[in-house]
Amino acid sequence: MSIEKMSMINLVGSIEDVDKISRQIILSGNLDVVSALNEIKQSRFNLDVTEKNVESLAGMASVHPLTLHEGYKKALEKMKLIEKIYDESFDIKEEYINENCSLDAMEKNMDELYNKILPIMNKREKIKNDIDNIQKSLDNIKLIEGLDIELEKLDDMKRFNYYFGLLSKENRIKLKKNYENIPAIVLHEDTLNSGELYLVIYPVDLGKETERILRSLSFKKLDIKKGFKGKPKDIIQQLNQEKHNKKSELLKVIEKLENFKQENRKTIERCYSIFKLQERVNSLKKLMVATKYFFYLSAWIPTNCTEEFESRLKDFDITIHYEKEENLTTALNPPTKLKNNWLLSPFEYLIEMYATPSYKELDPTPFLAITYMLFFGAMFGDIGQGFVITIGGIYLGRKNGSKFAKLISRIGISSMIFGFLYGSVFGFEEIIPALVIRPFENIQTVLIASVSAGVFLVFIAYIFNIINGIRLSEYEDALFGKNGIVGGLFYGIVLYLVAQNFLNLPQISTFLGIIISLILIALMILREPLTNIIFGNKPLYSEDIGAYYIESSFEIIETLLSMISNTLSFIRIGAFALTHVGLFMAFQVISDILSNLGFSIIVLTIGNIVIIALEGLIVGIQALRLEYYELFSKYYRGEGRPYKPFKIHEENK
Repeated sequence: MSIEKMSMINLVGSIEDVDKISRQIILSGNLDVVSALNEIKQSRFNLDVTEKNVESLAGMASVHPLTLHEGYKKALEKMKLIEKIYDESFDIKEEYINENCSLDAMEKNMDELYNKILPIMNKREKIKNDIDNIQKSLDNIKLIEGLDIELEKLDDMKRFNYYFGLLSKENRIKLKKNYENIPAIVLHEDTLNSGELYLVIYPVDLGKETERILRSLSFKKLDIKKGFKGKPKDIIQQLNQEKHNKKSELLKVIEKLENFKQENRKTIERCYSIFKLQERVNSLKKLMVATKYFFYLSAWIPTNCTEEFESRLKDFDITIHYEKEENLTTALNPPTKLKNNWLLSPFEYLIEMYATPSYKELDPTPFLAITYMLFFGAMFGDIGQGFVITIGGIYLGRKNGSKFAKLISRIGISSMIFGFLYGSVFGFEEIIPALVIRPFENIQTVLIASVSAGVFLVFIAYIFNIINGIRLSEYEDALFGKNGIVGGLFYGIVLYLVAQNFLNLPQISTFLGIIISLILIALMILREPLTNIIFGNKPLYSEDIGAYYIESSFEIIETLLSMISNTLSFIRIGAFALTHVGLFMAFQVISDILSNLGFSIIVLTIGNIVIIALEGLIVGIQALRLEYYELFSKYYRGEGRPYKPFKIHEENK
């Protein structure tokens, strides 16, 4: 339940081994690689000054980008054609990339496979096109199947041309009225379901004019190719036979493809894995720099993975320098890897939605997980409805394994626990007794408890902010900030002055309370000069003095307003707990009005579905709002960057 410790490594190796070492780095999947050029420019690429490192240290003054191997890209393009045969996308298999395969050999294998399969693929596509064309011809010839005409005689006409076409029944009348305007013989041949069939015979020289007139009548020309011999019925038989022959030929080609797929699958998978690995190697090499003899790499690695990483590279002549923990300044910007147990890790999803904590910041996951479950359970306390949510979360978790699904199951359990405390089962409060309280019967107590719990959590948030301020060396905020020690004391004294009027507390005079409050306000306004005086920093002000005090004064006003709104905001916990009961009571009243037992059960079932779906969503959002606006705003900075190790699968980077 913390942020995992990171080590900064600077690695130097022989340029001859750069590809082999890159593969091992990618397969390890532990290094969050950064730009080595940037580290060298910023004078942060440190190496131990030893005799072995003299040349590599001197070479850093003249580094250049690495040369990338691009030959595999053509092979990957060829791979796309082969993927079409398998009708699937290949995946990277680590059993192949662990083999000591030569990239050149894989490229040669791919060329051979491509040259072998390309003619078969082309033949398959040609046969498919032939079958499509035959089918189109069949579809059109069938429209004139009933005609007793030998088409080759029409084709033999010297000065005339012809075509068949369809016309709607409505436009047939228009055609009759315009016969004298058409420079062609238009013969009605048949009546079909799709329209009136016509044969148009026209002089070759007047073809365009004929088409123009017929087009105005929405005449649909049939695409019947020239060259057919015999009557339409005979031609249909010929085409069917030709189609049958082509299909038989296609089956033989498909059989060849299937044999190819079975014989070469492992080789193709091996080639694909090696090519994709090389693609990742190239991406990694873009972050490196080199000299004639050495390459340079900078990366972050979880400290507990360093031994395993060194073991992977033990066969290579390399130099690794680990940056010491005390030297990890904010300029180095270590990535953040959250480390939480099985119970809390799903709530990292809510952290990631907001922002990534910085490396030295407290991991907010445990506090968020506990409070979010408490918020949701308190607002949505019901054994039955919580059970449904839990089952739904477990089902989704098994289906896709997402953090969000696991989070749902946990808040469902929280809802069930509060259901026992409230004595509520699917909205009914008569089935079991309440272990603690029935919200609707103790409205004032519930609302006061909500605000009191909120005040307690806000104080914890102040403590977290003080710890974060110290860890991040933000002493001004930790000591005198509105969410630091002084701000927390101010919040406490204001609350005490208000609470003593309603609770049996030791009394503090209003005058003394105001004096203490004014002193604390003054300390918050003077936070920057006071911090600089304490730590001996100069100048006392980082900006214009007048602008500083105007800004600080407005911040005090904003602080006062936010203290009130943040505190009262927690009343929503009690309000939604009451709404939860009240909403079911509304459905219960409707069911009581109905005299039919079946209808009553349906109404209560619908009521529970609405409550689980609609109110469950609203309560989840309200709980998240309390986390983000009332608590995170007090202590969480979220200025870090996520840990993204360089892995074989590009989507993980």
